[in-house]
Amino acid sequence: MNLVNFDNVTFAGRLANMPTIFSSMQKGSGYVPSKYYQDRYNKGVVVRTMDVIYEVLRIYKGNTFGSLISAYCAETKKGYIAELQTGTDVLVIHILRKKDGTYYCKASSIDENDVVTKVTADNCPLKVLVMLGLMPLFLADQEAANIYSAMSDFLEWDENADDWMYNNHILDFAVLLNRFSSNVEARLTFTIPEKIEIDTDSFSMLKLADLEVDIVKEYMGTPRKFRAKATPAAKAAEEKEKASDFEGKYAYSQREFNEDEKALVAKLPTGYILPEFVPEICNYFQKSTAFPAPMRVAYLIGPAGTGKTEGANAICAGIGLPMSHYTCNPNTEIFDFIGQVFPNGEDTALSYEAVRKELNLPSTEDIVNDPSSAYRLLYGKEPENYPDEGQIIVDMMEKVMQHISKMGGGKAFTYVESGLIRAARMGYGFEIQEIGCVLRPGVAVGLNALLETGANSYITLPTGEVIKKHPDCTLIFTSNDEYDGCSNLNQSVLDRMALVYRIPNPQKEVMKTRIMSRLNFPDVSVLNRMIDVIYDLSAAAKEKDITDGVCGYRALENWCMATMIKAMDTGCITDAIVYQTAINTVMNKVSQHEEYVEELMSCLTCQFAAPNNI
Repeated sequence: MNLVNFDNVTFAGRLANMPTIFSSMQKGSGYVPSKYYQDRYNKGVVVRTMDVIYEVLRIYKGNTFGSLISAYCAETKKGYIAELQTGTDVLVIHILRKKDGTYYCKASSIDENDVVTKVTADNCPLKVLVMLGLMPLFLADQEAANIYSAMSDFLEWDENADDWMYNNHILDFAVLLNRFSSNVEARLTFTIPEKIEIDTDSFSMLKLADLEVDIVKEYMGTPRKFRAKATPAAKAAEEKEKASDFEGKYAYSQREFNEDEKALVAKLPTGYILPEFVPEICNYFQKSTAFPAPMRVAYLIGPAGTGKTEGANAICAGIGLPMSHYTCNPNTEIFDFIGQVFPNGEDTALSYEAVRKELNLPSTEDIVNDPSSAYRLLYGKEPENYPDEGQIIVDMMEKVMQHISKMGGGKAFTYVESGLIRAARMGYGFEIQEIGCVLRPGVAVGLNALLETGANSYITLPTGEVIKKHPDCTLIFTSNDEYDGCSNLNQSVLDRMALVYRIPNPQKEVMKTRIMSRLNFPDVSVLNRMIDVIYDLSAAAKEKDITDGVCGYRALENWCMATMIKAMDTGCITDAIVYQTAINTVMNKVSQHEEYVEELMSCLTCQFAAPNNI
């Protein structure tokens, strides 16, 4: 690309007839070319105004005109950068310094969706972009800086401004513009000590990963695509500051915790991006403290990898509470929530079910499936109204606990308190994970007393002790309700959930931001396509009613890590690598049946073609 093309230099408005060619034959004009051009000028070589200098100088001065929306120019540790935004697209360029002092260019066009396309050297706006990026280098010369200062006011005037009509301003500006032009031309093309060596014959493609730069100095404008690269220490400090601003922001009171409790207080993990539902739930919990029965229970439902557990931890961090959790399994029973009772001298815990059967009491399933019969068995009388199954379970559990308490009166048993009971007693946060996978629907109903707030929130322990739930105790339930093996919660349990949030897969932009924050994935254009695959797979699996697998953010993160590791051997990320790593990190998890995986393969191959050897 010829940066010093002098063809068809035209101006409009008041400047339509402004001179652009100066010769030593023009006596008495008062024209003096750049010092670098003086010898040639004296030998009769004419000096022409470069075709884009006026446009570039006005942009650098901070003016926008025509289709130009914004511009930006800065110096980095490796050279210079510039941007030009026209419409929704932004032209971006790196002008990088080689070890021998030569500069070369990397440029691209980036649209509003961060799709990167290549630009060609004969693209006229690209020439303006290169010159804009070089302006700090041009102005590092004292003569060029003096000329720029002298014509500074002229650059602020519109081409049609009446100011041009007075005091011979047009000729004065023409001389200054041409002198600046001859300074730049000489330094770009002449063999002089001040020469700027720049290779503009070919442009490498600038990728999104190149937009994070070490900025030394910003000269003009505001970046639309470039962003300052934070040092690891600065990033850590920024994340720590953000975390400290959120942690404890929604505390219920000014409680003081001891050192052991402080070690358990929930913290935001490094790089965690707060989803909208977290501060919203925290706000509900905190503000409801002023009401008789404050909100203290939330239920987060959604596919695997959507951030439910991280969200539960973040909620407790926002409230500033110590936190622990329990993960349910199909065989979870009420003792897993309340605590285990061990006969002294034995390693096997006492069976809650065995004691219930010994007392001939109805099971939680009996109560849920036939509350009236269970009522008669437990109380020995007919119910006056349709019985409350939740209250029946609470009373049945209390009878079991009282019996165990009597059995342990002679120290024959040892009670080990559960994390949930400790949280209820001490006013901590507690997450109950995968509540939907418990096969016995009545087990969760046994927690109804602890889900209450206010005067009814109490439970009897196997020791006979009756504890009342601490007003700060906050319970978060999480579940993958659409997957095989998951069952619906009993209505009485669901009714006691103050807040129920369905957590979908994160938006594409959130996925991208999270991956870049956690992994610094080197090719954002490839990442965008990988995210499209995850979204397409989820939609296709749902449409085909394939529910025995998973496909979400967690699969995407594993896919990205595997891709980065594979690419270490080749030095670059290729479609073949992305395809190969997708098989074991994504595709084989979207279903446990091979025929279903094959049925969904088109979601991958539409973005990444299968290598020939597969």
